[in-house]
Amino acid sequence: MNENEADDIVLALAGEVAIRKGHTNIATQEIAPQARARGVTDEMLSESLQFLAEEGYIDQYRGSDHYLGDGFRLAFRGLEWYATTHVPGYEGIVVDVADRIVGAGETDNRQITASLGQHGLVVTHILDRLHRTGFIGDVMHVSDGTAYVRDPRVRLKRLVRQAKSSR
Repeated sequence: MNENEADDIVLALAGEVAIRKGHTNIATQEIAPQARARGVTDEMLSESLQFLAEEGYIDQYRGSDHYLGDGFRLAFRGLEWYATTHVPGYEGIVVDVADRIVGAGETDNRQITASLGQHGLVVTHILDRLHRTGFIGDVMHVSDGTAYVRDPRVRLKRLVRQAKSSR
C-alpha cells in the first residue's frame, strides 16, 4: 500500500465516523482499528494524520509526541472530499438543499434535514459550502447545532433554476 492509499483510507474512515456521530470531532482510536484492518499500520496512520493536517483536510489535536494522540477535527476540506467521494448523489443533494432554501423558504439546517431526509452533518456542510462559494451571505451556527441561513443570494436562485432546467 502506498501513502496516498493510506491517506484515502484514513480520510474515508474519518468521514464515516463523522457522519455516524453527527459531528466532526474524531478520536484517533475511533478509526485506528478499521485502518489496521485495511492494512494501514500505526506508523502509516500517524504519517497520514500529519499529512492530512498539513494539507488542511483535518485540524490535528496533537497528543503527546506523535500523531496517534487524542484526535482531530475533520476540516471543511476533508468533509468536502468525503462527501464528493462517498456520499451518493452529493451534487444533486447540494441542489436539493438550495431548492429548499429558495423554493420552500426553509432557513435552517434542521428544517432542510427533515425535509430531505439527509444526514444533518451533510446538510450543514452544504450550507457552509454555499456560504464559502458566495451563494449564501452568511450561515449563523448556534450552540445547539442549528445553522441558520442568512441572505440567500440571487446566484442561489439561478443555480436552482439551471439545475431544474437541465434535469
